[in-house]
Amino acid sequence: MSVSRPNYAPHPICLAAAQCTRWLQRCLPNLACLLCGEPSRTPVCSYCESDSAFYDKDALPINLLLRPAVASHIRHAHYRYLYACGNYQWPFTTLVHTLKFKRKPVAATILADWFITHVLRHRDRPAPQCILPVPLHFRRLQQRLYNQSAEIAYPIGRNMAVPVIESWARRCGKGAQHTRNRHERLLAARDAFVLSNACLDSVLEKGAAGQCVAIVDDVLTTGVTVDVLAAKLRQRYPWLAIEVWVMAVTPAPGQRRLSLEKV
Repeated sequence: MSVSRPNYAPHPICLAAAQCTRWLQRCLPNLACLLCGEPSRTPVCSYCESDSAFYDKDALPINLLLRPAVASHIRHAHYRYLYACGNYQWPFTTLVHTLKFKRKPVAATILADWFITHVLRHRDRPAPQCILPVPLHFRRLQQRLYNQSAEIAYPIGRNMAVPVIESWARRCGKGAQHTRNRHERLLAARDAFVLSNACLDSVLEKGAAGQCVAIVDDVLTTGVTVDVLAAKLRQRYPWLAIEVWVMAVTPAPGQRRLSLEKV
């Protein structure tokens, strides 16, 4: 399986330190659940996992764009398939925060495993030609030492035997998207991403029908970021089908209140 890394990266010493951290987390025995802190042989105990509200527990379509409650508040002009594990609430809020701000990439493995179990096993479409993590700004990459979307994408790619390509695009905008409202996200995202020169030329056959790629991110809030990326891909590869794979979707404000009441 081929892997393409971006041409910008943290200092080699920082990168080696991050790789060493990942190796230690894999080798050291797990002693407690990452969510509740109770003794557990696995990173997340069976009780916390069983308490999680996964989308596959209901009888609604696995493609979230066929669910009006989701599609009505998500921008999706340039992609037709959206898959996720569940709403952005506990435990997804905890795992994503742990992954992004506490430098614990083991959370990415948990999320990827859940996506494989609760989404991909129900997905009835052919495997994509490649998996594309949403690019991270190089300054954020230097601070975090890894792209959280790529950390999620690689375990999924290994499971499906599908290449993960990080160098397909780069992020050049300033500021974090999670601090912006919907309109600000759209304005910022339009000029925030640039496709690389090679992009997906080496993995796609020009004009061939049935080709598909999957854009992977941790959380989808408004859909603006992935829709802009999908638009740029469709402009370069008009025949391409695009799916969006995220670990959680932020529900609309009304649905968010209902979700909290259920919890």
